[in-house]
Amino acid sequence: MKLYMAVTPDRYELPLAPPDTAKNLAELFGTTPNNIWAQVSHQKSRGERKRVNYHNDIGVRFVLVWLTILRFFKTISS
Repeated sequence: MKLYMAVTPDRYELPLAPPDTAKNLAELFGTTPNNIWAQVSHQKSRGERKRVNYHNDIGVRFVLVWLTILRFFKTISS
């Protein structure tokens, strides 16, 4: 499951909002879902985050969060 999270644009990437859909985060931070998808896409294409890529007006970086831990717990419990 893919969720998006808003984090600080520094090396610590502290969470600013809980993981949610791109649409809900866009409404919360006053941007568009396309902006969030583009930021995540550019981060993946660069591999390491060599350049800071964040929404300049609000100082937020959007990252993709994969929820694979839920599958792990489901396999243990069954």
